[in-house]
Formats: sequence, structure tokens, C-alpha cells
Amino acid sequence: MPQSSPRLTGAPDSPVQPAAPNHNPVPVNDHHSRLNTTQVRRVEHPVSLQALIDVVRRADAHGEPLCIAGGRHAMGGQQFAADAVLVDMTAMDRVLAFDRDKGQIEVDAGICWPQLLAWLARAQQGTWPQWGIRQKQTGADRLSIGGTLSANAHGRGLTMKPFIDDVESFTLLGADGQFRTCSRSRNSELFALAIGGYGLFGIITTVTLRLMRREKMQRLVSVIDVAELIPAVEDRVAAGCLYGDFQFAIDPMSDDFLRNGVFSCYQPIQDNAVMPQGQKELHAEDWLHLLYLAHVDKSRAFESYSRYYLSTHGQRYWSDSHQLSEYLDDYHQQLDARLGPSGCGTEMISELYVPRHRLVSFMEDVRGSLRRANANVVYGTIRFIEQDKESFLPWARAPYACIIFNLHTAHTHAALEKTAVDFRGLIDRAIQHGGSYYLTYHRWASRSQVQSCYPEFTRFLERKIQYDPGERFQSEWYRHYRNHADGATMKGTVSNSSSGNWRRQLSNTVFWILLFRGFLVIGLGAGLLVNPTKTEALLLNFMGVFWLISGVTLFFRADMALGKRMSLTMGLIGTLTGLIVVGRNIIGTWLTNVLLFELLGAVILLTGVAHILHEIKSRVRTPRRQSSYHFLLGVFECTMGAMLLMSALERGPHIYWPATIWALVGGALILSQALYLRAQRHIQ
Repeated sequence: MPQSSPRLTGAPDSPVQPAAPNHNPVPVNDHHSRLNTTQVRRVEHPVSLQALIDVVRRADAHGEPLCIAGGRHAMGGQQFAADAVLVDMTAMDRVLAFDRDKGQIEVDAGICWPQLLAWLARAQQGTWPQWGIRQKQTGADRLSIGGTLSANAHGRGLTMKPFIDDVESFTLLGADGQFRTCSRSRNSELFALAIGGYGLFGIITTVTLRLMRREKMQRLVSVIDVAELIPAVEDRVAAGCLYGDFQFAIDPMSDDFLRNGVFSCYQPIQDNAVMPQGQKELHAEDWLHLLYLAHVDKSRAFESYSRYYLSTHGQRYWSDSHQLSEYLDDYHQQLDARLGPSGCGTEMISELYVPRHRLVSFMEDVRGSLRRANANVVYGTIRFIEQDKESFLPWARAPYACIIFNLHTAHTHAALEKTAVDFRGLIDRAIQHGGSYYLTYHRWASRSQVQSCYPEFTRFLERKIQYDPGERFQSEWYRHYRNHADGATMKGTVSNSSSGNWRRQLSNTVFWILLFRGFLVIGLGAGLLVNPTKTEALLLNFMGVFWLISGVTLFFRADMALGKRMSLTMGLIGTLTGLIVVGRNIIGTWLTNVLLFELLGAVILLTGVAHILHEIKSRVRTPRRQSSYHFLLGVFECTMGAMLLMSALERGPHIYWPATIWALVGGALILSQALYLRAQRHIQ
């Protein structure tokens, strides 16, 4: 059960005053692909926790969905929702605490990476040793810490895990207006859900990051073939290198296409090494020229890039600031003026993952498919990641090679359809090689691709409803995918208000059904205690009604916790069992009590096995699950079902004990689950 902190001190108990009607929706878009134009109701820029909780309460009072944005670089629509209130967190950008002993820093979630690095540099000026960040996203800097956490991003570390490994804890403002501290030991399921949860479980307000000792490093550069890359990485790691990547050639007409690349690594050097001034670096105009060449002369672009990087071999950098990079906002507007109508558009990114031993064969397959598709590769790199065993929806399911493609696309319907097909083809290739893809960049993956790469996706969406039954926090990404849990196609959007009301009513229905079932079974146990001589009659009558009710509700998926298939299966079994027992006098005299008790024992035993298997499967997917309800109930049901089966053969008093114990303990477990769900889903 989530542990919540007290509501914000000084927060008003009375409803927040209504916002002025907004007749002018605000258009917003992401910075890179420019393919997510969305009309939001208004944009809020809270500067404090008090202002933030007022935004949430106002949205709750008016039934307005909320979406959350930071740097606005996500390309899958995770930070925008049509007709929603956009909460822009970038005004909440303070450093709150710095623990020099532990190497941890607490910040507002809206702070961006350059601000954090600048603060650390000022705070530690003239001291040694110093602390620095472990990793950040590459390619752009003005991304918020909260956004990095929400996407569970990664950098160019050679032996690092995704960003969840860098997070000590964070504070989450839920749809109920409660602040919750989330860590590996407190609200651990929310910790696993919100990191990589794309803002669907609440607003991340503060983050405590784990830092690493700041080090001086030298850059090591070579141009190698992709077939040499994995052994080269192993050698560099053995030599102490911490960071590195491989930028591959992008000209499909060249034999070097996706084979040859610039391999650069960063190796720690002595603390007393002198850090020179005035080293070589690319400026904004240099990057713009390289981007232009990447569109019109790809071989020349790679030659220029590799020549520059080779000239920087041996240059020295800091372990944290070397991760900063130049990003030109709206660079394609300048390119479009030079490229003309045929070159207008933007780049869309996709990131694929394959086991490292499959990297070479994957690149060879993709080399052929991209050529056949006439795809326009503008940029590509390979990085590395270690397995993530903590997040609920992990993309790093194994130690992967990460292959990033920037494909140019025009913004016409036909061009976007082709680009979507190209990206689906890349995902198919990754799956064929035992890999996956990153959910953040686009939502063009097919339903089968999502299911293959993220088998826990449906459960992720169900957890969303459990923690936010009114669907206060939404996005275009979420609206696109949320029908996945109900078996519908993952295209288009659905009404937020009607769906939220239906799901809220369903949550209340689940609670009352569980409550009724619990009291019904406890009533059976009490009846058996009071009148043990009527064991058979009481048991048959009560159990017939119990299984009929349970079966019908499960069949219609009122209990979403077991998942759709198991709910349908157990619902059918329960309904048939209830009908047989309740209608035993109609069916015929051949249906003896012994047969009925054997049937009930078998069904209870089968239900127990189903609960245990469900719990095992859930724990494999989510190692930090908090509730053991299904496992405990399953073990108990297996024991009682077996006892009932054995006792049914003898009848007499032996059936009294398993029936009574099953009723009392089983009823108590069902009631406890009802209360747990009520608290977990915030049903008022």
C-alpha cells in the first residue's frame, strides 16, 4: 500500500477557485521531430509546491486532464495531451540539498542538466575531490531531470544501467493531492512504475540523485569496422574507460554504410593532470554545416566528422561536462532554406536494442533493408547498456548494444506513412535478433511489436488505473496505447472523461464485490462454527452462491488484477461450478453430495494454483512487488482444496475442519484485499 506524506503544509482545505475560461487553446510541439503539434487548454508554470498542488486541485475540481512537460524533447507525445492542462515544470529549478559525504543531491524536477552542472561547479569551486553527475541523455542538454527520470533514459556509459540506477529517491504528487516519497524501500512499486512511467502516475516534484566522483579524462579516438566494435569495447573497459560510443557511416551508396565508424572513448587520467584551455571543438555553425552535408553528401559528412574527431585524440575533458553537447533549436528551419522544398522536414529517432553478440548480424540485416527502403539516414550511433532489473517497464532487459537511427522525413501523409513502415521494419529486425526498441521516440510500433518487446505493458496500464482511477494524468502517448489493456487496437484516442468515469465506477465495483464475497465466506465459517452438524447443507448452499457470484464477476473482468485471460478462464469455471451446485436438485439425483464436494475441492485447488502461478509470473516481471495477496491466497486454497477433496471421500466430521478454516481465513484474506484496493486506488 503506498505510503503517503502529509498534504502540503498551508494548502487550502477549501476548493480552489475556478480558473478563468480559456477560449484560446495553446499549440505546443516537441523540439526535434516537430511531429507532435497539440492544442492544450492552457499552460501552467508553477514555481512552488503550493502552486503545483493548486494546479492539480483546480484540474480535479473541473475534471481537466493534466499533462506534464520539461524540456519538450520526447517525440512520442508523452508530454502533451489535446484539451488538457499542460504543466510546464521548468520554473521549478532549484537545488534543494547537497550531501557531500554521500555524494547525493536533491533538486527540483524541473531543473535542466546545464543548470545542475553549473551549480555543482560553483558550489565545489576550489575544493577537491569533487562530485559530478554519472550520466545524462546525449544529443541535447536542455532536458529536465524529471523528464530524464520519466523516460528512464541513458547516456554513453560503457558499463552503466539506465537512469533508474542513478536515482536514490523522488517525491511524487499524485492525483489525490498527496505527496509520496518513492524509493527502493518506500513506495517501491511506485518507484519502479514512475521511473520510465512517462508522467502517468503523478508529477515528479523533487529528485535525489546519486553522484560520482568527478574525474579528468582523455578522449581516445579510432575509426574501426563494426565487426571490431565489441572486442574494442571490452578492451577499452579493461583499460578503465567509462564512456564511449560509435558513430557509423550513413551513405547507403558506400560500402562503409553502417559498417565503418568513429569509436571514441573517455579514459580517466591522473588527478594532477593539467586541463588545457582552447582545445578543438565544434561550434554551432560547424554542426549546422555537418547536418547540411548529412542531407546532401553523406560520405563527405562522415569524412569531415571522422577527420575532426581523429584530430581530438588525446584531448582532455571532465567526466561530467564532456557529456554536454551542442543542440541547435529549430535547426531544420535553417536547413530547409538551403535544401529547398525537396529537403524540408525533420528527423525522427528510433533506438533499437540487440544482444551484443548479435550486433554485427543485425547491422548487416538493417544495412540491406534500409537500402531497399531508400531510407534517409541522417545520423546513427551505437552505445551500450547494462540490464535494468528495477523498473516496472524495463527497456534494458539484458546487456544490450543500443543502435540509434535518425531518419529524415517530410511531413506529408505519404512520407510519414513510409517513415513509420521503415521504423517498424527496424523494430522487426531487432526482435528477430532477440532485441527490443525504446518506447519514447514514436508510437508507430505495431501491437504485436509492443507485446513482444514489453510483455508487461498491459499490466503497466492496469497499474496506471489502480493509482490514477480518474485518469487525471494523461498524454497523447497514453491515449494511443491505453486500449491495449482491453485488447483493442492501439490506434486513435478515446474520450478521457467517459473512460475515466467508467474506470472509477469499475474500481468502486471491484471493492464492493470483494467486500461482499469476503463477508459471505466469513458468514459461512460462522455458520459452520455455530452448527457443525449442518456442514454439508451449509457448505453446498453458500459455496454455490459464492462461486456463481465470483464466476460472473471474473468473467466480466471486474477483478482486473488477474489479467484478462485468467479472469475469463476462472470466471467460466466459477460460473459453471456455481450453477451446478445451486441447481443440483434440478440436474438430477445422480449428482451426489460426494461428487459436489469433490467438484468444489477441485475448483478451490485449481484456483489456488492459478493464484500462485499469477504471483510467480508477476514477481518475475516486477521483482519489487509489494502485495503477496495472490500467493498467500493460492497456498491456502491449494491446501484447503486438497483437504476438501480427501475429506469428501469420507464425508462425516472430517469435512468440517477444512470447510470452516477455508471460510474464515479465506474470507479474511478477501476482505484484506478489498481494503488494500480501496486505499491503493484512492476510492473515496
